[in-house]
Amino acid sequence: MKDLLKFLRQRLYLIASFIVLLTAYYFIFVQPFFPNQNGGLGHDYEMWFPRMLAGVYYFVTNGVSVIPWFTPSCCGGTVFFANPQYLFFSVPQFLNFYFDPIVSIKITMMLFATLGFLGTYLLMRRTFALK
Repeated sequence: MKDLLKFLRQRLYLIASFIVLLTAYYFIFVQPFFPNQNGGLGHDYEMWFPRMLAGVYYFVTNGVSVIPWFTPSCCGGTVFFANPQYLFFSVPQFLNFYFDPIVSIKITMMLFATLGFLGTYLLMRRTFALK
């Protein structure tokens, strides 16, 4: 426990700058666009949100252990499992089981922004030996 506290104290400036950058990222890039000033979303989400909701309905009806082969709810029935554009096995779909679609997209963006920041930091520190 002492080692963890010592590590956190040594890296306090890094943790604080990470929190500030992540908060700025959220307020600049995520919050204004979901939904935007006119109350709408991007045109690509008109295709993804119904598919995510179809995944939620499938999960509620059949459970998570049954693989969805097709869905009758989109376009009169489409292939679900073999289509790589369906999001049933993805982070936003998993979050959509517990949150509404807009919140799940926001959480996904923040999660992958965090992973990207940490990956870049580790690349710079360990591979390129920058301080």
